[in-house]
Amino acid sequence: DDPRAVGRWFPYLNRGNAYFDRNQYELALRDFEAAAALGDEGMGKFNVGSIYLLQGKPREALAAFDEAQKQGYALYNLPFQRGMALLALRRPAEAVGPLEEALKQNPPPQIVEGVLLHLGRANMELGKPAEAAAALERLLAMAPKNKEGRYLLAMASISKGDPARALAILDALLQEGPHPASYYARALANFSLKRKQQAQADI
Repeated sequence: DDPRAVGRWFPYLNRGNAYFDRNQYELALRDFEAAAALGDEGMGKFNVGSIYLLQGKPREALAAFDEAQKQGYALYNLPFQRGMALLALRRPAEAVGPLEEALKQNPPPQIVEGVLLHLGRANMELGKPAEAAAALERLLAMAPKNKEGRYLLAMASISKGDPARALAILDALLQEGPHPASYYARALANFSLKRKQQAQADI
């Protein structure tokens, strides 16, 4: 009998998830590979890629994600994780497409927030502050206290030529507590507003 017909991959996938939850990644990888070999429609390979990404191996992660897709895996977290792997490889131009694809698949709100943050970051790296701001505005409508999103939106505002808006964002952010990158960003905003004394105070 074809083992694929009786779902013999399922126990491997379950045990692999249990190992993953206990941070036993090597054991999890072994079980996920076993599940993939038994025809689990890409779930095992996707999980292999997720572990590689967590371990700081984005090239290996991308190869696993490609294989997962070939095997039939098509959930929103595949393009999301692919986008994160491409960002880790300093390939933001290639990351934007997968991240936008993930959004089109209507993921849960928590995932949407992560996708939008990475989309904002990717567009900032590409020198596209307007596109970055659009993603970050959407993120902050959902999660107004997201510190990195607010910082990135301030940087996008400076790049778009709106330092006054950036200053308002950064003043509010820094009132909540220290945020080293925001001091530098506020110095940039003040410098753009020709407020040299205030800019120097933050450097």
